[in-house]
Amino acid sequence: MNWFQLSKVDILKKLQVEEDVGLAEEERKKRLSENGFNLLSGEKTEGKLKKFSNTSMIY
Repeated sequence: MNWFQLSKVDILKKLQVEEDVGLAEEERKKRLSENGFNLLSGEKTEGKLKKFSNTSMIY
C-alpha cells in the first residue's frame, strides 16, 4: 500500500466520523466497522503514513 492509498483511507475515515458526529459513540463505531473501518486500525494507518512519509523524505 502506498502513501496515496493510506491518505485516501484516512480522509474517508475522517469524513465518515465527521458525518456521524451527532450519533452515539457505539452507533458511530458500528457504522465505521460496517464500512470497513476500525478506529484502532485507522490510528495505526495514520502512524504508518507518518512513518512512511518521514522515511521517504530521507531518500
